[in-house]
Amino acid sequence: MKKYVLDANALVRLYRNIAGADTVQKLFVEAKASRVRLFISAVNLTEVLYVLAKYFRQDQVLQYLAIARAAAETMPVDDQAALETVPYASATNSAWPTASPRNWPCA
Repeated sequence: MKKYVLDANALVRLYRNIAGADTVQKLFVEAKASRVRLFISAVNLTEVLYVLAKYFRQDQVLQYLAIARAAAETMPVDDQAALETVPYASATNSAWPTASPRNWPCA
């Protein structure tokens, strides 16, 4: 079974119905049919809430998050994994380290 890690941008595109939304929608359909597994970090899910709150009412945002949680497994924040990304972030000149999925079940 294929496994995908979603970032906040994917969900924002889906719920705002902008370019790329159809791709994410197809992944949700595949996940519902148990043909793929989807994952998203708790940090990225929080970012989705923050961004969507600029465009939608609170009840709509909460509904979107419930849909996302039903489709994708939420991965907790792992302090050690985050610390391990710091050298990578420095090497790529990234201001924000990315979550390391190495220890996630989808790795």
